[in-house]
Amino acid sequence: MSYRLRSHSDPLSSPPSNHLPSIPPQPHPRPHPVRIISTNRHPHTSSGQYTLADYVSANSIRTPRSSRWPQQWSRVSPAASVTTVSDGEDEEAIALKDCAEAKKWMLKGEGKKVDRGGALGLAGTLPPEVLIHIFHQLPSQADLAAAMLVSRTWCITAFPLLWLKPNFRDSEQIISVARVISSPNPMLPYAKAIRRLNLSLVRDSVVDEVAVAFEKCERVERLYLIRADHISSWSLRRMIRGMRMLVSVDFTDTCQVNDQVLHDLGKYCPVLQGINLTGCRTMTDLGLGSFARRARNLKRFRVPSCLRITDDSLVPVINFNPHLLEVDLSDVEQLGNVSVYALFINCPYLRDVRLKGNALITDVAFPNLPELREMDEEDSKKAAETLTIHDTYILPSHKKQDKEDNSPTPPQKVPLSALGLYRPLVSNLDYLRAVDLSGCIHLGDDAVKNLVASAPRIRNLTLSKCTNLTDAAVESICNLGRNLHHLQLGHCNQITDEAMGKLARACSRLRYIDLACCSSLTDLSVSELATNLLKLRRIGLVKVTNLTDAAVYALVERHETLERVHLSHCSNLSVEAITVLLNCVPGLIHLSLTGVDAFKSKHLQQFCRPTPEEFNEQQSASFCVYSGHGISALRSYLNSQQAQALHSHRSSIERRDSDSSISSLTPRASPPPYMNDSLDRLDGLYISHTSPRGMGVNGGLMDSQEERYVWMPEHARRRSWDFARDYGRGRRDGDGSGGEGQSSSRWSRGHMNLDEMDG
Repeated sequence: MSYRLRSHSDPLSSPPSNHLPSIPPQPHPRPHPVRIISTNRHPHTSSGQYTLADYVSANSIRTPRSSRWPQQWSRVSPAASVTTVSDGEDEEAIALKDCAEAKKWMLKGEGKKVDRGGALGLAGTLPPEVLIHIFHQLPSQADLAAAMLVSRTWCITAFPLLWLKPNFRDSEQIISVARVISSPNPMLPYAKAIRRLNLSLVRDSVVDEVAVAFEKCERVERLYLIRADHISSWSLRRMIRGMRMLVSVDFTDTCQVNDQVLHDLGKYCPVLQGINLTGCRTMTDLGLGSFARRARNLKRFRVPSCLRITDDSLVPVINFNPHLLEVDLSDVEQLGNVSVYALFINCPYLRDVRLKGNALITDVAFPNLPELREMDEEDSKKAAETLTIHDTYILPSHKKQDKEDNSPTPPQKVPLSALGLYRPLVSNLDYLRAVDLSGCIHLGDDAVKNLVASAPRIRNLTLSKCTNLTDAAVESICNLGRNLHHLQLGHCNQITDEAMGKLARACSRLRYIDLACCSSLTDLSVSELATNLLKLRRIGLVKVTNLTDAAVYALVERHETLERVHLSHCSNLSVEAITVLLNCVPGLIHLSLTGVDAFKSKHLQQFCRPTPEEFNEQQSASFCVYSGHGISALRSYLNSQQAQALHSHRSSIERRDSDSSISSLTPRASPPPYMNDSLDRLDGLYISHTSPRGMGVNGGLMDSQEERYVWMPEHARRRSWDFARDYGRGRRDGDGSGGEGQSSSRWSRGHMNLDEMDG
């Protein structure tokens, strides 16, 4: 006998209406019927219903969906990446534990007096492990809600999965859930089933009465409360005191997070591993210092834009948490050298360090760990004695005080050596991958040198607006070699072409480099980067005013990998050069030309992205950024205009040849503004070759053998002829290499004469 899964509309499958278990609010007004899809039957055959035997006989169970919840759950905050207790276990294992607890819950009190009917044949005899694994494949919460209404067994099994991460979208939903979990005699342990609580989407509805109801959720591990302005610190403290298994909290821009809230976090949440306090400007050293004395398991610590905290409270946090992985101290105005020094000395497992916008940091903040490890104890102490911290919070835990003297110790300054922070735990920070020092205006070459020596495997390095850096800093960065993938050196005006050449040859795996506002760089730097960076995908050259068309022609060298090019405010560029770039780089998806005089025409700006609303009239007039379909449309438009101009030019030559006496007296027709003035001297050249699929003149798909014409101006013809010829030959031969073996090396290496290309 085969059994069909009953839907929630079947009167035999649902419990009595006066004893229905509570279900979190769903986005749909009515849940869909439960349908288990088998892999050996087409979903559109017959009536669309499937038997349990069909599902059991299928080829195992479908692979779990990568994300059964909305995207905002996984991208609410960087703190969401904290490894919680439930991350180490499978969600199905957690649901199995909650299922057993729910079964015990229903067998006591009023629950055992109600007859809910027996199991529905074979569907009711499946063990909870199998049912949970099946329910885990359901695509939506509505399907889980429908499964709860099938039978008592299914209700107990689907309940933990449905309440693990409730999804709130409006005020009615959160008020309904708050009412259910605060009821005195709930049918199921709803409050204990919640493990992740995201209140950010309904922050305007989170008032004190609603927040207090969630204090019963004692097993919550992750709490997200972002920009909640209608909650008081009193109700927030009550929530924290009830959630003693918190592993990760995110209070971004929640002004009610004060010193008392931090004190309760440290006291009642002993397993806390990640905390995000971005923009919490009411907390001070008093609260953070109290939190630091109790929080000993932190792995991720973020306090950007917290203006009232200093080294006095940051050093204790660093000292008591040597297992820190990610630290964000961006825009902490009073951050000094001592906290940064203690961070590198005491935390050997660092992966991500962000110190953006801290103007008080100098070269002293970055120790040279290999040298410190070789020093003896006395020399290490002398190096740390220059960095001092107030003795407000940390010293009583390290020094014995006189028991007879009950008076508080007056604040005084104590060197880091008194705290044991003078000798590094390791000689290299081998796990450090990302460092952001943008806006640290007092950093010099020594800071970069010590940083690279201490962390030789950095991948992402941001040094934008560090205006004191010179070529010596770039030479230190070269020691990172092939480990470096992303580098930002914007506004570093003292860097020259010589340093860029060394960087390009040493760090050949760079994928993204930003050189915005580096006014000392020329076309030679771009040529070196394009020649040596074989995996270059994105390059930023905004306001590098010395660049000419030769730099754009050099970028064609990376035609196979280049995706994003930023050339805004490079006023010396021409339409011809951009046309070559568009035709020779098929993978280009973003091109910024804001402020380029040649692209201020309305005919060319019609294909760019919409202007941001916050731009003024002057900014809107010069805005010119192409992406997506705008790239294809611009390419097609420029090619058609160039083809028309060439046809007109050839026609004029034929007329002059046919009637030389008349043509000598006939004035020449002026070329379009985007063409070279010497068009009549054939100052341009169209090179014919086969095009790869997707590079049609009209922006559509092309056959692999269709011919295409690429505009090349005369001053680049000598160096581009061989490249374009071999590129077309490679396409015809089917090797896909584009002929970059021989002629491409002459395209932008030392054989290229920049003076010759400039005309």
